[in-house]
Amino acid sequence: MYDINNMRTRTFNISFPNQLVKALDRQAREESRSRSEVLRAAALAYLEWWAQWRRLQSYGRRQAGRLDLPPRVVERLISELRTQPSSR
Repeated sequence: MYDINNMRTRTFNISFPNQLVKALDRQAREESRSRSEVLRAAALAYLEWWAQWRRLQSYGRRQAGRLDLPPRVVERLISELRTQPSSR
């Protein structure tokens, strides 16, 4: 998705609660990486998650359209599935 090895970089300031900074630093130490590397990986994972979410939404809209299901019916079906006991 992103070739971070061939990208120019920019530096910026960002604020985090102390507890989060400590957790990031702990993770960086465990992975022998810098704080910046951990944050870069987190940002890339977030962007990929959103891209997957958009693809899933697009797929759902296509399927609903193919089945001629209006949004209110899709919402009702999702609600019904969420209230059913898990099969796990």
